[in-house]
Amino acid sequence: MIEVFTRTNFWLMAFNLVPFPPLDGAEAWKIVGQLRQRRGPPKLSPDDARRIAKAFEDAVRKRP
Repeated sequence: MIEVFTRTNFWLMAFNLVPFPPLDGAEAWKIVGQLRQRRGPPKLSPDDARRIAKAFEDAVRKRP
């Protein structure tokens, strides 16, 4: 029974990722193109870096 549901779900996911407009694949495959175009790590502003560092420090302090 698990195999039947798993196989059916797999085929539905695969069909839904076909890159044609009425299906979700038309939007999902755009992400792959964007990731290929991105080179290097994302650029952070100094304020973003400070905010991330503060959040990390706060998380470390709260650890038991």
